[in-house]
Amino acid sequence: MSNWNLDNFDNLHSSLAESAYNSRPNSFPELFETDSVTEVKFSQPSEDNKGQITQGGTNLPNDGIVYLQPDKSLKSIDENVKVLIPDVNGGYHTEHYVTHSYQKGVLTDDKAGFNAYYLSDTEKIDSTTKHTYLAIRGSDGIGLDTLNDWVSNNAMFAVSNKYIPQAKLANKAMKEKIAELKGKAPGAIIDVTGHSLGTIVSSQAVVNLSYAELENVGQVVLFDGPDVSRSLEKMEGISAKKIQEAGKHVTYYVNPFDIVSMLNREKP
Repeated sequence: MSNWNLDNFDNLHSSLAESAYNSRPNSFPELFETDSVTEVKFSQPSEDNKGQITQGGTNLPNDGIVYLQPDKSLKSIDENVKVLIPDVNGGYHTEHYVTHSYQKGVLTDDKAGFNAYYLSDTEKIDSTTKHTYLAIRGSDGIGLDTLNDWVSNNAMFAVSNKYIPQAKLANKAMKEKIAELKGKAPGAIIDVTGHSLGTIVSSQAVVNLSYAELENVGQVVLFDGPDVSRSLEKMEGISAKKIQEAGKHVTYYVNPFDIVSMLNREKP
């Protein structure tokens, strides 16, 4: 994400996409609670950790109030290494040591670099819920801890237009949330939004939903992402008709001076 913040929260989708990152106004990673709902008010100003203030939005749905839902499937996964230890009287025995732990759930897989946040217009997902949102985080800054973003996903897409690992995880999350809506909130829709890598993840995940699942999708609003057309055409089992149907939900905002936005956009 760029080093600057939005001036205001007038566009709810761009606000959600920005808040999916760390160290942003209304930063979801910082507000998220594992087992409880968090109210977020985009109609009010918010300050980031550097003191930069983003003004509250106007004319927002539900007065800019959304509820950040917990991910009760989230758990910590330990990675172990086996070590052979010599015994005093000869022979060996095996000991296990935890070398690394990471968070994994429906909306999170730290090992794969996937992070998404699920929000709704009601505190509880029930028959009164009309609108939900899935905000998918894009690339974190380049570093040893974020190589999964850049090598396993960004590079895989840029070099070979592949169906990337994070998109497969996002598709699974979308299917689960849509199934939940059908059961608890019939008639409710889910919007999807993301920035940069998040646009690739969102697009590939949405096109791989069934036609019936697409009926529960509202808007897919994407910011500063590349043209994913070639990658969608290469995805197994995805027809031109399916791409067209999914595309009816998608709105792209691109920056002609941004290298990521212009990737694969050679065609008029």
